Amino acid sequence: MNRKAKIVIVPATEALLPAIREFAQREYGPNSHQASGSFHQWLYQENPNCPNGLASMVVAVDDAQQVVGFINRVFMTWEVQGEKHSIPAIVDFAVDPDHRQGGLGLRLVLRCTSDIAHAFINGSNPNSAPLFRSLKYQELDGGHWFRKILSPIRAPFRYGLHRINKGMPSPHALLDQQGVAPYATSSDPDHALLQQLAALLNGADADVKLFWTVETLRWRFFHPLGPKHLLVHTSHSDGSLSNAMLISAGPVRGLNVGRLIAHRTKSIAEFAQMLTTVLSLARRAGLDAFLTATGDAQEASVFRDAGATELDTTRGTFFFHKRRDDHELFRHVLVQGAASDLGFESVPRGR
Repeated sequence: MNRKAKIVIVPATEALLPAIREFAQREYGPNSHQASGSFHQWLYQENPNCPNGLASMVVAVDDAQQVVGFINRVFMTWEVQGEKHSIPAIVDFAVDPDHRQGGLGLRLVLRCTSDIAHAFINGSNPNSAPLFRSLKYQELDGGHWFRKILSPIRAPFRYGLHRINKGMPSPHALLDQQGVAPYATSSDPDHALLQQLAALLNGADADVKLFWTVETLRWRFFHPLGPKHLLVHTSHSDGSLSNAMLISAGPVRGLNVGRLIAHRTKSIAEFAQMLTTVLSLARRAGLDAFLTATGDAQEASVFRDAGATELDTTRGTFFFHKRRDDHELFRHVLVQGAASDLGFESVPRGR
């Protein structure tokens, strides 16, 4: 590849989609959600939070109209000190290896934040986290990342097969799981249940948190083109939701991996009891491992008690603010996987 080619950074267009997907295949693999035909439609065109459709994606293109980098942004509605804001999460930040030394990554980041007041970056890896720190992004402390192996025999076997021949695991049955009293489950909740779920999640005690409506819940968790989730929940005597967890699952490195994407429970004791049931459902559904993250010390203790292994702490969670003083508004932030890319392994592939 010509290192001296002129690189321009532009909004994504329908005409660029074939080149975008070809680049995604090289960077993430041919079966990745980033390379699938339905992913961009779901993320940009179907997303009720997204202001500019496909043009909300930022793409680096050389003079041969080949894509050499991009940033995907998941626009979500956040409530910040009682006010609603459309804030994107930077979920895919990829640059061609031949261009990683020329400052293209920095140009992409600066372009993708040029038209917004805030941006969210969750779980930034050791390669990209130093860039966000150098730009003086607000870094949130206290994050914990966990992994629990659900099948100590099957998981290593499947992982070994994947290392040898890139084999994929057998399909899981997460979305077919029936509830275990007192917990009910649904992979296609009706309007009334989504109304209750929105009210439950929106009632979380935090100055900064995601804000949900029936429309955004259905798009984020239950849309035909998006990540598939199972809702596990309990209800009060009057029928209103009292506890809820949303989990997803899909193939990662030869394993069926589940993730806790969003939740709210009445107490930490209810959280612990519900997590035990969710892990049991995941194991029964054929999942090999379970991943989760939390910024809450009590929840972290529950994960440890459940036998989960805490992963390295090199990941970083950041907020970009156009006005530097705005970091004062983002002191008490509720961060859950729904705000970023956790769970995207369950996006349908290759369509």
